[in-house]
Amino acid sequence: MYRTLVGRSALNLLAAAFCLLGSVPVSAQDTYEYTYEGTYGQGKDIESLASDGLFGDRVSYIDGGVSFQVIDVAAKTNVKLPLQFGRLLRPFAPYYADSATLATDRSLILGTQWRADIPYVAGIYRKNSDFYRNTRPRCSVVGLVPQAQPVQGRPPILQYNFWYGVEANIPGYGRETLWPIAANSPVPSSGGPYRYSTMSHWRVSCLPALKNATGEGFKITLPDGASYDFDWLALRPVTPFTSPYGGDAREEMYFMASKATDRFGNTVTYEYDPSFPTHVTRMLASDGAEIRINYGSDGRVSTVTDGTSTWQYVYAVMTGMTTPELSQVILPDGSKWQLSLPQYIGGQVNLPTFGYQCNFSPGQYTSAGDSARMRQTFVHPSGAVGEFTYKVIALGYNNVAYGSCNSAQPPEYPQGRPKAFLSNPLISKMVSGPGITPLMWTLTYAPSWSYATECASGCPSTSTTTVVKNDGSTTTYVFGNDAQVNANQLLSESVSSGGITLTRTDYKYLASVTGQAFPDYVTGVLGAQDLGTLANEFFRRNRPMYERTIVQDGRAFKYKVDQFDAFARPVATTKSSAPAP
Repeated sequence: MYRTLVGRSALNLLAAAFCLLGSVPVSAQDTYEYTYEGTYGQGKDIESLASDGLFGDRVSYIDGGVSFQVIDVAAKTNVKLPLQFGRLLRPFAPYYADSATLATDRSLILGTQWRADIPYVAGIYRKNSDFYRNTRPRCSVVGLVPQAQPVQGRPPILQYNFWYGVEANIPGYGRETLWPIAANSPVPSSGGPYRYSTMSHWRVSCLPALKNATGEGFKITLPDGASYDFDWLALRPVTPFTSPYGGDAREEMYFMASKATDRFGNTVTYEYDPSFPTHVTRMLASDGAEIRINYGSDGRVSTVTDGTSTWQYVYAVMTGMTTPELSQVILPDGSKWQLSLPQYIGGQVNLPTFGYQCNFSPGQYTSAGDSARMRQTFVHPSGAVGEFTYKVIALGYNNVAYGSCNSAQPPEYPQGRPKAFLSNPLISKMVSGPGITPLMWTLTYAPSWSYATECASGCPSTSTTTVVKNDGSTTTYVFGNDAQVNANQLLSESVSSGGITLTRTDYKYLASVTGQAFPDYVTGVLGAQDLGTLANEFFRRNRPMYERTIVQDGRAFKYKVDQFDAFARPVATTKSSAPAP
């Protein structure tokens, strides 16, 4: 399955609440109601629901989370790096846009919802933090985690209330969270020292200076030998952090790439407008291929050209929004994408206050009855129409370990991990249009949840997602659901039709790293008083698949890994077949 491009939060109360108001609007401030952002967003795989990926949609069958990734312009180049301009959409992701500055904000180049798929490292920081002010070197000394918010006469407000980690986005490779590098992790033979890493073994070192500001930048070296220099700083206004005990202004810090280098030494350079630092204006490959981006007076992308053809970007105010959002992308031949945002179409859900209610039991949210539903429609340049429907559903994990957490606890103390949470999963997708026989997928989820203290007599260890297609076929995915043992591991998938199983695939994973060449953890931890407190450590562990068995037509086809390398990649395998039992 495709490694996730999106570290999507499984629980997003803000997004769920937004759904009840129509499209996803902006909020005026960020408050103490902690959304568990990042707690369960790791370890998820995303793959296209349709084999052709017509609308750029990718769905996580673990929790139904959807992202859209579309490459509008791709220039031909001999450089072994993506030279392209694309866009990304996570329909229910919190972007923390500040309504107080939104009307004059020129940093959001495709509007508040779509994001340009360009290389950057980004995180939200308080303006009074060392990382933001660079009072000490932010990469090599301060580190990624900001200081706690001091409160006179009270314990400090801990970081996870106002900080959500640091992500790196690299077109063609994905988007991943930065973590401290784990002990004994293999690193490139040159460069460094390497201080941070990602789940896909991106290695991160520090650059001594930025091109347009003071302080350090970042350099990411990828497993294929390519590297990116992130040394152009751009800032985006976001909601201020407020609480009964104090608050602070915040900004999202973007460290944009100025240069990418492939393993052969060929380069792609990125140019920006000094007056509007988020505005990338040119991407130039060392062989002369280029892409130019032009902007309107509102700071939005207006046209993109590869030197011979031009793409146009059109914006409109959509239902529930206050500022223009990307509504059309017109291709050089006159055909166009027509875009929308999720719209509330019926049903009702009463959102509980999750906060510090560690014993929350959201049973009714998985009932067959109607709950808040949202629908989103895209029209492809070919004329095909894609209709995506979402529903507010409660999901969860079993055997969840949690810390000190109760309804009377003040918000500056750590919260425990939730066993259940509200999400906005995809429940159906339909493709129709001229000359197309309508295609329909319907998704259902069978979650369960429990704390470790509730599992003395045993708890479920799996969850199931079922995808039914209108051709009569059914695909069933079984995932690990034990937060401490197998969370998010794909254990089996089967395809059936007419009640007959056509094919079944089972997967097995290493339970420990004893005798292996790779370390126990893929990454290190951020710290005891930050996201690392809430993020389930199982997702950071090296637990690769070592055996896959496909049963089809009376035969069992087995693939087994005999040896892994230091990156937990297979280097010796055995393939065999035998009559199915």
